[in-house]
Amino acid sequence: MIKQKIIIFIVILIAFAFTGNLRSQQDPNYKELKLKIIFTDTVLVTGEKFVVPNTDVIILDNKTLTRYSDYVFDYKNGIISISKDLFNKYSFDTLRIYDIYVRYDIFPYNIKSEYSIFDLKIETDTLTGDTIQIATQTTDLIENLFEGTDLQRSGSLFRGFTLGTNKDLSLNSGFRLQLNGKLTSDIEINAALNDENTPIQPEGNTLNLQELDKIFIEIKSSNLGATLGDIDVKLQTSEFLNFNRKIQGAKGYGEFGFGNFFVTGAVSRGKFNSNAFNGIDGVQGPYRLNGASNEINILVLSGTERVYIDGLLLTRGEQADYIIDYGLGQITFTNKRIVNNASRIVVDFEYSDKKYSRSLIIANNGYKLFDKKLTLGISYLNETDNEDKTIDFTLSDTDKVILQNAGSDMMKASRTGVAYVGYDSLNNPIGAYLKVDTLINGSAYSFYRFKPGDSLAVYQVTFSYVGAGSGDYNSISSYQYDFVGIGRGSYAPIIFLPVPTSYQIAGLTLDYAVNKTRDLYFKFEGAYSLYNANKFSVTDTKNGGLALNGEIGLRKVNFKMLGINFDNITASYKERMIDKKFTTLDRINSVEFNRNFDLFDSTTATENYRDANLLIGAEKNIKLLGSFAQLIRGDFFNSTRLNGLFEFNPVSSQGYKKQLPVIKYSAENISSDNKNINRSGNWFKQSAFLGYKKNFGDESNLSFMEISAAMNNENRKSSMSTMTSQDSLLYDSFRFLEIAPRISFNNILKFNFFTELSYRDDDVPSGGVLTSYSRAFTQRYGLLFQGVQWFYADMDFAIRDRNYSSIAKDQGNEDNKSVLVNSRLRFTPINNAVTADVLYSVTSERTAKTQKLFVLVPVGQGNYIYLGDLNNNGIQDENEFQLTNFDGNYIKLNVPTDQFFPTVDLKTSFRLLLKPSRYFFSSGQGFLADIYNNFSAETYIRIDERSKDPNTDNIYFMKLNTFLNDSNTLAGQQLLQQDVFLFENNPSYSFRFRYQQLESFSQYSSGNERALNIQRSIRARLGLTSDITTQLDFINKTDRNIAPVNSVRNRNIEGYNINADLAYRPIPNIESGFQFNYTNSEDSYPQKPINANINQQILRFIYSFTSLGRLRIEIERDEVILNTSDNNFPYELTSGRPAGKSYYWRGVFDYSISKNIQATINYDGRVEGSKQVIHTGRAQVTAFF
Repeated sequence: MIKQKIIIFIVILIAFAFTGNLRSQQDPNYKELKLKIIFTDTVLVTGEKFVVPNTDVIILDNKTLTRYSDYVFDYKNGIISISKDLFNKYSFDTLRIYDIYVRYDIFPYNIKSEYSIFDLKIETDTLTGDTIQIATQTTDLIENLFEGTDLQRSGSLFRGFTLGTNKDLSLNSGFRLQLNGKLTSDIEINAALNDENTPIQPEGNTLNLQELDKIFIEIKSSNLGATLGDIDVKLQTSEFLNFNRKIQGAKGYGEFGFGNFFVTGAVSRGKFNSNAFNGIDGVQGPYRLNGASNEINILVLSGTERVYIDGLLLTRGEQADYIIDYGLGQITFTNKRIVNNASRIVVDFEYSDKKYSRSLIIANNGYKLFDKKLTLGISYLNETDNEDKTIDFTLSDTDKVILQNAGSDMMKASRTGVAYVGYDSLNNPIGAYLKVDTLINGSAYSFYRFKPGDSLAVYQVTFSYVGAGSGDYNSISSYQYDFVGIGRGSYAPIIFLPVPTSYQIAGLTLDYAVNKTRDLYFKFEGAYSLYNANKFSVTDTKNGGLALNGEIGLRKVNFKMLGINFDNITASYKERMIDKKFTTLDRINSVEFNRNFDLFDSTTATENYRDANLLIGAEKNIKLLGSFAQLIRGDFFNSTRLNGLFEFNPVSSQGYKKQLPVIKYSAENISSDNKNINRSGNWFKQSAFLGYKKNFGDESNLSFMEISAAMNNENRKSSMSTMTSQDSLLYDSFRFLEIAPRISFNNILKFNFFTELSYRDDDVPSGGVLTSYSRAFTQRYGLLFQGVQWFYADMDFAIRDRNYSSIAKDQGNEDNKSVLVNSRLRFTPINNAVTADVLYSVTSERTAKTQKLFVLVPVGQGNYIYLGDLNNNGIQDENEFQLTNFDGNYIKLNVPTDQFFPTVDLKTSFRLLLKPSRYFFSSGQGFLADIYNNFSAETYIRIDERSKDPNTDNIYFMKLNTFLNDSNTLAGQQLLQQDVFLFENNPSYSFRFRYQQLESFSQYSSGNERALNIQRSIRARLGLTSDITTQLDFINKTDRNIAPVNSVRNRNIEGYNINADLAYRPIPNIESGFQFNYTNSEDSYPQKPINANINQQILRFIYSFTSLGRLRIEIERDEVILNTSDNNFPYELTSGRPAGKSYYWRGVFDYSISKNIQATINYDGRVEGSKQVIHTGRAQVTAFF
């Protein structure tokens, strides 16, 4: 509560810091009084309560009185006490009546003098006649705290502690508050505060993200604003200062008639990077994102990604184009966006890079001059790493020397990852790798082999990702890397040292337009950047560069010339120069910029770019565009681009205009010359689109047919001239033609249907000429029907066949076919007596083998304990972790390895619910009629399969005998559950019969695992009397898990369980109960089967305080009898219970002190077998806002 008041007080102070600048706007919280005073007056009354401290100013006869010496202000009651010596001190006339001016601020709340959840009332005892005070509860304390405001709030504040026999006293607390509303008539606040360190990454499968861990306070008025905390900064003042970041700090901004300002000081949360790659035929994902220094397994900051395919910006969401796993840095495309090897994928994103403390300062000012015709902008940005303040690592003196000598070469900023660890005191090797000396291509070479436990394993080796084809090792798991040959892997035994950098940029923009419609405008941009690639370096790694940009435009609208009605004519010309040492933090060019100029050379050079555009719109339906562009880089690269576009009846954001066809044609020619590599190129591109939309009836019923056809053709010829031969086509030449007709019907007899076909022909060089390479044919069909209440269908089906020529097959390519399906059906006929749901989904992906990784967490928050290095190999193996019911300090994660395989991912499910009485209710009185009316059954089947089976028809047509097999399945499961209910909602008696079978298979880096779980159960609920009920369960189960031979997860358990639960509730507030449980299980996997007999008794008592809380007390006795004294048995055999007798006792007390304040007390005690008694107590008080 104290913390909450402090925060509210801070918010109020911030609000009044703003109101102090808004006096001229007649702030309603600012007060000024004119009072009369004579020599004998010692007290002045303002009539206000809760004056803001130290905002008072008192003026008497043009003299400002001194606070505390001349007067004392009682801020709570609004009373001013005047010093008796005041008139003598300033030689005032003791016979004169003076005017005294009092100025001060008041809080923008109706603050009471006293806050209490009780009212004291004085009443007379009718028996004794005594006067007594009675306390009655009134409104809640939290309600009172916000009384007098219109702030919307929600959240909680809790304080608690935990203390136990094996735990020291620990305090826990949490605070979360959301505020929204007006502090004053013209000042708004929006805040989300919490002090819990629980960062939550949202799932990247929806368009809109809920960032639950975002903390900020934002206060704004009509033209000023400030934000503290987590901030999204978007600076887009020019091409060169295009900057988007998620940061933590402070931001202030203002909007005025003459201009605006923006300033930010913060700590940067992430780092920008862009990945560009081509898709893979038949693979929708996942595609892994890498950091700027080839980092893998990065944490992508949620919502920062921008994903493009072929230059088109995509939309996130399962029902849209892609989904993203922010925690793993992996992106997967949905079936609505088919990916192949011609798909050009670009992903811009920010990722967490907490190596050095990185500060960020941004300032931007904009001024509007000459009746707002001229806009002047000045911007500055500084992002700097503090090399003396590392975050999650430590630099040794040796590391600093390496960085000092590395300069700007990041590969030199590394040290060896090999460490000699030798032997322990018993002369056992404590390393995981041994060194192998060999000859490769006649040269001596040494590499390291993973072989823990070997007598020569005396090295620990750390590997880093260096890029595909740049390393000698591949990753098998997080601790195992195998040597695969020089230059054939992706990892090297080195450790990259984080390099601190700094970046500054200052920019100036001038924009002049003769009028608001910008019929004539001039624009100039200039920027200078200074980048230090290594702040440790002893050599000069600073690069300073200049960038200039100028543009002029002319526009004329709605005029007639030569008998033609012109909608608009727009002409523009642009020149841009970027020095080779100029650097940017974010993208400044479009994602297809390099491709538009046939530029695939990464050589750093000064760049000159110019383009001219002419746009003509006529007769409301015709659009013509012509453009010329040139890109010159240094003195070695020159590329020109000519582009023309014609459109008739252009499609707007509202769709087709009129009942006219849409015609669009564009042609583009790129000529390039690169003297560095003696390469010249000519690239011709053309595309066409023809579409027609026919409405049926009026536009309100949205019934229409749409027919279209698209064509895309590119011919790229790259050649190299020599002195001895004629020009011949280089390997990067190509030609393709793609044609795609489409027809769709919308709301025709309640159906939506579309068909889309696509044919693509690819040619590549062979023998210096373009020859046929492959042909691909894609079909896509979609159907949506929801015209009747009892049936719903939504299906999307795509199939792509790609056939290679003989030349391509000689290069190792094989014909392939990929199928993508999404289908959902719901069938609810005959008054919902039958409900059937069918889901079928197939997609092509890349699936990785997974690794079991155990992560250390605070005691009590995990479910595993580490038993120690039992095999002395220096590695935390799976067999060294044990499941536990109490005080676990490890959790198990299944993380993907680098071993990816192309797979088909099948997900299908079927649910059938039968309730025949909904269709026909029997009016008979007999036993069979009663059974019929109270009968229901539910069947649920789910099949998941990720398989690399080369015969994909086995997956598409669900040939189950090929599923869950060791050779093809990477992960899969099959679930069957059948429930039969009798008298399900009858309070006197009900029965449930269940059969459940779950079979699964998974390939882990440590080996394959196959599991089978079968459960057969009967449940009966009986209401013996109105206050006594019982539930009886009989369960027969099979729990089988086959893992590698040495795994502790191997088991073959058969058993049964009988459970009886008796509950007695004499009155609604009291419940007592007794539960008896008997289990007999046998694990037949060991050579000598282990048998366990378990009996359990639980006695409970529950007392409910009406609308206030509850008290629950439980006492439990367990006894586990084994046929062996060996304690090495599966956790699942006894559900983690130890052999022998164990006792547990628990108490929980919840009580609502008031409407918004709740207290909880927990006590747990246990003694397991011969272990010591363990006591644990917890207490917590929570206030809800």
